[in-house]
Amino acid sequence: GAGFAASSIVGRIVLCGWKICSEECKHPNASYQPAIVSAVLNKRIPFHDDLLLTKWYCGNNGIDRWRVIEYRLAQAMSNVLLFDALDVLGRAGEAARLSGVEF
Repeated sequence: GAGFAASSIVGRIVLCGWKICSEECKHPNASYQPAIVSAVLNKRIPFHDDLLLTKWYCGNNGIDRWRVIEYRLAQAMSNVLLFDALDVLGRAGEAARLSGVEF
């Protein structure tokens, strides 16, 4: 109905990871994950567009699906390493404690 969000997550705290990372790392291309990973972690990760990933996943009877899974796992690990390097969760928890919110 009107006034309701598109999704509702009850009892969980949701952090907008890319907004936090882009504010922490002042990079001219803050919306591009490989650029942020390179600037913060000094590590290079590849970028493949969704069309190529779909081609790998669906084509060739699924033989190349491992490439897509490996790529997405590398992206997820990069996000975890970024959160750790920027101490996002520690500072969010401290801010929550200061304001009296249970985190």
